[in-house]
Amino acid sequence: MTLKSSETKNKNAAAMREAQANKLTARQRKFAMNVHRGMTDYEAAVRAGYTAGHQAKSRALELRNDTRVQLLLDQLSKGDVIEPDKLNPQFIITRLLDIAGICAKRGKYMPALRALELLGKHLAMFVERSETELILSENIAEQIAKARARVASQNDALNRRQLPKGDVVN
Repeated sequence: MTLKSSETKNKNAAAMREAQANKLTARQRKFAMNVHRGMTDYEAAVRAGYTAGHQAKSRALELRNDTRVQLLLDQLSKGDVIEPDKLNPQFIITRLLDIAGICAKRGKYMPALRALELLGKHLAMFVERSETELILSENIAEQIAKARARVASQNDALNRRQLPKGDVVN
């Protein structure tokens, strides 16, 4: 292993540890979202699932001082994080159009085409259509009658085989 690849490996490991350390629990994330929406720290903690009373007050104080929660609040205020409430079909369409335009301007046509493909799928522009032609015979009634007669004769033959010897069928 060369020195360069070892350094790269160490940097990647450090980045992975940092990413793991920056992960928030579901409650912490809910707390941050609720604070961003304008709730008090106590209300946000209760809505996030902490027991009302002393636990919510103490957890609200801890969460407010947590650097990871502060980072998420900063990202929310800048608009870097998408709130689940704002995620709807119109938002997705607008973002895909923006992405297609930005990628095309930068000369990255594959991501632009992918964004346009997703838009086309949403608008059902690429639905595969096929024509099915049904050809009916002119004498369909005769064919149905023959098939019924064939089935009836097969049933009669089966019934005759199942009768014990010496019995007569009328």
